[in-house]
Amino acid sequence: MHNKALLRKIYSLALLNFRRARRYAEGSMMIRMKVGGLFLAVLLVGCASSPTYEESLASRPMPQNQDSMQAECGWIRSEIARMESVSAASVGSQFALAFQAKARKNVAALEARASNIGCGAAFSSVISPKLESSSQIQQCIDACISNTNRSTEVCFDQCNK
Repeated sequence: MHNKALLRKIYSLALLNFRRARRYAEGSMMIRMKVGGLFLAVLLVGCASSPTYEESLASRPMPQNQDSMQAECGWIRSEIARMESVSAASVGSQFALAFQAKARKNVAALEARASNIGCGAAFSSVISPKLESSSQIQQCIDACISNTNRSTEVCFDQCNK
């Protein structure tokens, strides 16, 4: 009788362990399926195209008056400062070159926007009028060409001495 009770106990432990193992396997399969579904969802959301920085700048409306131009120029100044701080902060990072290249690209797009809407210097609140007179070097070159029979290159060299 002692052997029968022992055999029953061994059998029940084996059956109990088998059931536990099966529940564990089913549970881990569900966990794997949930993690796989989550990974797939993140992948699909991550692949959704969002507009680039340049596209978002291009979609901004052009300023209609002096006040909105001042506000847009101020916004551009703050964005350029933000991009430069991002670039400076990434110096110690392993992705420093990528951050700096992206920041330079964004700053170039911002400067192009500033030029298109008529902002002066990117860090100036003064709006530049259209330049009617050219630089001193250009005036020198024009005078040299009109008063002599020298080429543009020779006049350029003479004016830059």
